[in-house]
Amino acid sequence: MKVGKESEKLEFKKTTAELREGVISMSAILNKHGGGELYFGIMNDGTPSGQMVSDKTMRDISHKFGDKFGDKQTKELIIDIIRETPTVSARGIAYKIDITPRAVEKNIRELREAGLIERVGSPKSGHWIVKTGG
Repeated sequence: MKVGKESEKLEFKKTTAELREGVISMSAILNKHGGGELYFGIMNDGTPSGQMVSDKTMRDISHKFGDKFGDKQTKELIIDIIRETPTVSARGIAYKIDITPRAVEKNIRELREAGLIERVGSPKSGHWIVKTGG
């Protein structure tokens, strides 16, 4: 069973061993179209090849893309995590995107200063609010 066909906005990689190539492909897709999709565990013809993915693999992928696309991507990831889990801590965010809690706190400070997020309540029992489309 095939899952689809590659296009200018859709890229398949057989395994995460092709992570570097995936980052390059995604860079081209983002530069040309502003968005797209990249799937691992799919052959170029759309046939699933299967890919076991651990938490470490997900962090490695996130880290590789974070290195390539920088702070803007990190801030967007933080906003997405806050939307999903408004009570999340800086440490929880750091674990999910594999950066230091200190780096998360720096990004949170910048997001707060930009008026994009707000903390309501205490550090232990409060929650985050995303104030714009992010």
